[in-house]
Amino acid sequence: MSSGFFLLASISVALLWSYPVLIESDPRADAQAVIQQAVAATQAVIQVAKSVQTGGNKQIVEVCIETSGDAIDNLNAIKVQLPKARDPRSIRTLQAKAAGAMTDVGTCDDEFGDSEPPQVAAATKKAHDLINQLLIILNKL
Repeated sequence: MSSGFFLLASISVALLWSYPVLIESDPRADAQAVIQQAVAATQAVIQVAKSVQTGGNKQIVEVCIETSGDAIDNLNAIKVQLPKARDPRSIRTLQAKAAGAMTDVGTCDDEFGDSEPPQVAAATKKAHDLINQLLIILNKL
């Protein structure tokens, strides 16, 4: 009987490792990790935008750099405020900052419009996806 229990326990543990979503995690720790990734991805947007700058798109690139910087500021503010955010109002403030960061990154896409270089589109998509993931986590708080 004990060997059957051991086998069942081993299978259960193996299944949990196969499906990490089933393991509860700390949303605040998850948010901090995603913030770090989102900041790096947004910094990459700035670098990619600079790399595609020409005389004809200089203003667009400047807007992209500025709004990406604003997104980074919002993400860093969330990182600082997250440990203290316990009540619904402060959590909503964090969610609003994350939504603002998403809008800021999206402004880069909007500015380029149909002439957006594929490498800029890829960089903004990655940043956007990470910020979206952050919003999902913040909604769990």
